[in-house]
Amino acid sequence: PNITNETVGSADASYVIRTAKLKARITGYISKISNATETSFFFADGVAIDDGNPDTQNDATSNFVAETVSNLDKRNIGAEFGLEYQVTSTIKATINAGYGEFTYDNNPNVSLNVDALASATNTAPALNYGEAKLKGLRQPGMPQTAASFGLEYRDPKFWWVGANVNYLANNYLDVASITRTNFFFKNPTDISGFSYPEATEARGRELLKQEKFDDFTLLNLSGGK
Repeated sequence: PNITNETVGSADASYVIRTAKLKARITGYISKISNATETSFFFADGVAIDDGNPDTQNDATSNFVAETVSNLDKRNIGAEFGLEYQVTSTIKATINAGYGEFTYDNNPNVSLNVDALASATNTAPALNYGEAKLKGLRQPGMPQTAASFGLEYRDPKFWWVGANVNYLANNYLDVASITRTNFFFKNPTDISGFSYPEATEARGRELLKQEKFDDFTLLNLSGGK
């Protein structure tokens, strides 16, 4: 319900240098994505469902679910730098670097569709889990800091060899949106809706801290004729 068009706005500015031996560019950019919708599918343990039966509507069950995150805003801001220098007629050096902050920019809404509630004639009703506390968390899927240094030799006899050292950092694991809702702290089998005794604010911050992958370095060697 209440799906709206996704909108994207972006701006960037660059300064470029080109000489006989040197090429360089520095770029700053910002991009804002609004009203995005993302759906993921997974098998969930302990999902409380309302099937219309007062004796079972608070039962925690295991089901295959579709999670829909709607009204999601994202912000990407960063800078990139690239330089290529012809050291000699056969040797070329390159330096590249990029730094970005790719974050969620609001607290979107989360709902679930549970296969177990679907009938032969109707799709499963959406169970609204409310607001997910995602604002400020990093978007997953890519390193947000990167740097590279490379050297290349091209022989007049048409063979070449090159090496690049690449450093990649600030790569984050995707977060589970449903665990960032208030339902994370509620006991689904308690009809009064009380929280788990262990679900303190400090314990929640510990469990919900976004995981960051280790930084790493790659050495790439290439050549040809």
